[in-house]
Amino acid sequence: MHRDYDGADVLMNIESHGAVGAVPLRSPLTGRHDFGLVVQPRFPWAGIGPMLAEMGWLISPSPLKLPLLKRSERRVPLWVLSFMVLARFKALLDRLDRRFEVTTETRPAPKGRIEWTQYATRQMPRGDFLSVPCTFPDLSDDRLLKGAIRFAVEKQLRSLETQCEQGAFVHRLIAFAESLLLRVREVSARRPASGEVQGWFRRPMRTEVFFEGLQALDWTVEERGLAGVSDLEGIPWTML
Repeated sequence: MHRDYDGADVLMNIESHGAVGAVPLRSPLTGRHDFGLVVQPRFPWAGIGPMLAEMGWLISPSPLKLPLLKRSERRVPLWVLSFMVLARFKALLDRLDRRFEVTTETRPAPKGRIEWTQYATRQMPRGDFLSVPCTFPDLSDDRLLKGAIRFAVEKQLRSLETQCEQGAFVHRLIAFAESLLLRVREVSARRPASGEVQGWFRRPMRTEVFFEGLQALDWTVEERGLAGVSDLEGIPWTML
């Protein structure tokens, strides 16, 4: 894409290449990114999906470090960005740090600090002497983050289930999403509170995988990573 001037008007020449995607355009009147350009494949999306599935999804959309599109593009099928988002969730779950969390539970043997008041008022009157309420630090996965991931994967799954008519390849993505749900089945799905995702972004010593996973989580919660189910700002992306 390049500009041209014929002596009277400023023109924009757009040439096709080997990439598809969506990019923001700056308005000549306001100077802000008020428009978006979607480059679609020469062959319809219905033909691109089966081809990518047969290739084992070796090629997937990549986000661009550009301002968000003013509106997401409804003509782009849901599955196009869903695969990129789900792949980021898988990488995040693979690298998810474990940390110590203070846990209170009833155990058959003492561990950590015994909650004597609860033991004396609840367990002993019932003769349940081998159920000891204890509070102790437990090394476990970040349950709040995993609950948010489950919320996002379920949201992606619901979106993909509306696209089954696109072809059998969508069922492979659905199976991929269901495999991720199995990895977070022990936690309850929870929508992150306002500002919670941004708080996770500020954690020290985080890797690129962690950042990209949180970014995909934010896209899904704000309905930007669903490729056009709302009129919110969309993600600029490209796929070669």
